[in-house]
Amino acid sequence: MDAQARIEEHGLHILMGFYENTFRIMRQCYQELGRNPGEPLATWQDAFKPHHFIALQETIGDRCLTWALDFPANRALPGEAGKSHTVWEYVCLLIKFASDRLSFSFDRL
Repeated sequence: MDAQARIEEHGLHILMGFYENTFRIMRQCYQELGRNPGEPLATWQDAFKPHHFIALQETIGDRCLTWALDFPANRALPGEAGKSHTVWEYVCLLIKFASDRLSFSFDRL
């Protein structure tokens, strides 16, 4: 636990499809609070930090395998309305992501 006694969530997987709406509301809350710059967690950017790397673990028999994933960053701010991708654009993004990860895996061999 940190000095402000807050719980540090290790990922926003709990938000699922509510990610953008949740950040929009949190940003509005922080704007309405109007906290002083010297206060702890004065802005929503102080409270939420970007993180693009995750590690998933899978137990197979008596071994624990780690699947490390480094997701590409973007310039979008969470909670700002943006253009939604089409299904085809999501398919293309998924293929590129998988291709990048696969080539990374072969580079490590």
